[in-house]
Amino acid sequence: MSDQQTEAEKRDAILDTLEVVRVDLVRLGKEAAVYLSAMEGGVTSVRVAEWLRAQGHGPAMDAVDARWMGCLFRKGWRRVGYAPVGSHKRPCAVWERET
Repeated sequence: MSDQQTEAEKRDAILDTLEVVRVDLVRLGKEAAVYLSAMEGGVTSVRVAEWLRAQGHGPAMDAVDARWMGCLFRKGWRRVGYAPVGSHKRPCAVWERET
């Protein structure tokens, strides 16, 4: 038996920690994702960030590393495709709520 964590286990551990440390921001992001998905039929992390900034949460987001967004779509969501616009010129996952 190995004491080494897999990459997925390491990622999940970090995201679990971020959900606790950034609880208010994660809550706002999850609420925004649910709202935007209902209004627009799908949502990306880029769209959530844009919406949160438009709602005045930019300073709170600027104060922390953007990787907290990885917590938003872990449970209750399914990836349905990719949008061409994302961070670092990479495609960005499009998410829908699981039913």
